[in-house]
Amino acid sequence: MKNILLHAVLWFALIIFTGCGAAPDATCFSYEKTDGGWMVTSVNVNTENIVIPEEYNGAPVVSIKDSAFYRNETLRHLTIPSSVQNVGSYAFSDCTHLTEVTFEGGGNCVISDSAFEGCMRLLKVSFNGSVSTVGDNAFKNCKRIVYLSVGNELKSIGYSAFAGCERMIFKAPANSVASDYARENHLCTNFSDSVYFIYTVIFLVVVFSAVTLVIYTKILKRKKSGKTT
Repeated sequence: MKNILLHAVLWFALIIFTGCGAAPDATCFSYEKTDGGWMVTSVNVNTENIVIPEEYNGAPVVSIKDSAFYRNETLRHLTIPSSVQNVGSYAFSDCTHLTEVTFEGGGNCVISDSAFEGCMRLLKVSFNGSVSTVGDNAFKNCKRIVYLSVGNELKSIGYSAFAGCERMIFKAPANSVASDYARENHLCTNFSDSVYFIYTVIFLVVVFSAVTLVIYTKILKRKKSGKTT
């Protein structure tokens, strides 16, 4: 009897503190009806890993509401399915522990203004050919993004969309909207122009100098020991 009560208490606590059990699924989110399907408005569970559902109650999830996850300090990994056509303004802004965002392939998504602005720990962003528009300030001050590859499917990039992303290597096809944007906004497009290349050169110079100093010191010691003998 005690074991049954203990399990009941633990199960109740799990529901209370996580809201939806261990792994968030479609039922762990709140929705509003919108044109063409559902809009995600919030998540009802604290979790580091959020996968936006592709459908809910037989209809596709087509958008994420403005400010839906604003300042969510738990979120670290985010996956957005190809069904989502719009990520609202400030939807994930100031999610300061978010490190990875993946858009699943086969979509046609608009990232609205300031959607990911201020995600200071964001390292990896994968569009996978599913983003057509990046709004104003969308990734502004995401200072740690390392690399972003885009294709001709990206048709529009807003003002200051990647402002402050000084470490990012921005790969884009020649003569594309993205390559024109990169050139006009002085974004780094290859490793040799990036801060990582500078860091690598500095590191190699320091290592070479240290090795040279060690070798020179050993030679001097040998010469001194030869004279004393």
